[in-house]
Amino acid sequence: MILLGDRGQVHIIGQAWGDNPPSHVWFYTHWGCHELIDTVRRGMIKAKGGERETTWGVIPESSRWDDDEYFARAIFQEMVGDHDGLTGYGIFGGENGQHGDVYRTVTINVPEKTVRVYTDSSYTKDKLRFEGSFEDFVNTAEESIQWYDPDE
Repeated sequence: MILLGDRGQVHIIGQAWGDNPPSHVWFYTHWGCHELIDTVRRGMIKAKGGERETTWGVIPESSRWDDDEYFARAIFQEMVGDHDGLTGYGIFGGENGQHGDVYRTVTINVPEKTVRVYTDSSYTKDKLRFEGSFEDFVNTAEESIQWYDPDE
């Protein structure tokens, strides 16, 4: 068996400021699709804020669920971890950043505080496997979101 990748994508829709349309950023993983839900969940929990241990003690951190830039960074940092190579991950800014051959897409709408999980990049209703609020997503067990299409 030849493994050609485990490709997935995270699409973050940001705020619309003034007369400008909403911002869009796309994060691509070539090998991390099988753990994408858990990875996004960890990034979202980190972006939610709370308390953090430092050398000076425990300090409070404010939530970044309303801050597109910090929110997106928390997700991408969780995806990449300590990987320092030039391949394996990618970033695209723009409304039409869909990578054509991904197996799963997680779409996060920051202004609406919603998450959708699709089994591919087509965004069709029959490929939708989860739709809910930020809180619903971080509290839903990964195994309860069916990643595959049972008819395929």
